Amino acid sequence: MIVSNNPIEKTRIAWVDTAKFICIIAVIAEHAACMTKITDTINAPFYLNGFFFLAGYVYRHEEGFSRFTLKKIRQLSKLL
Repeated sequence: MIVSNNPIEKTRIAWVDTAKFICIIAVIAEHAACMTKITDTINAPFYLNGFFFLAGYVYRHEEGFSRFTLKKIRQLSKLL
């Protein structure tokens, strides 16, 4: 775990950063068509979903889930 001396900065979890990096590299390789058919079939269901799962795993909103959700619903309703 990487801990910053600055109290304002958030604590980062090294294995999550590494896993997100691997997922991003897999997405780049997919877009660059570097993956073979076999690796594409095996990896495709995991790398993008894995990235979003890990990003959500470490996400923490300061105002709480219900308040955050209501705020987002209000913002979306303004678009309609």
